[in-house]
Amino acid sequence: MRKSIFIGALALPLLGASCFNLQASVTDKLAEQATEKVLEGVTGTKDVEINGDEVSIVGDDGQTINIGSNQLPEDFPQAVPLYSGATVQSSFSTGSGEEGVWTVTFSSTDSVATVNNFFKDALADNGWETTYSYSLDESYGYTAERADLAVTVTVSAGDENGTSIFISVSKESTVTPEE
Repeated sequence: MRKSIFIGALALPLLGASCFNLQASVTDKLAEQATEKVLEGVTGTKDVEINGDEVSIVGDDGQTINIGSNQLPEDFPQAVPLYSGATVQSSFSTGSGEEGVWTVTFSSTDSVATVNNFFKDALADNGWETTYSYSLDESYGYTAERADLAVTVTVSAGDENGTSIFISVSKESTVTPEE
């Protein structure tokens, strides 16, 4: 009898912890489902996935929004220079074939000056024609074109002495409309 009481006394906290974990898991799942329903209502699509800190929305036309995925879109143009060691914070892509748009935000622990110098040189060295540039305090920006791509790069001071990098690329059809 004492042995049964002792085993029961030991098992009770474990059972309580298991129930707490189960309750937290069920609560998390319900919150995720509710959030997905809200996003589906806002976006009009039924393909909304939340996995931890990552949200992925795929529209009926194939456009994809990934937030917190830490990944480039699969079809991100390889011609666009990327800063080595930068971490993807969020990404967005839409369209395919003749037209497409990709937007990615990165963070880096390197200085704004170092990252800016990389993009200024990489764009010129890889055949991009810079059509516009600016600098303001610790923020730099470039718009450049190459073949059927246009890119906008913004480099600025980020959180905790880091650097934020914003890259937006559009693929434009080279076919001109008939007059």
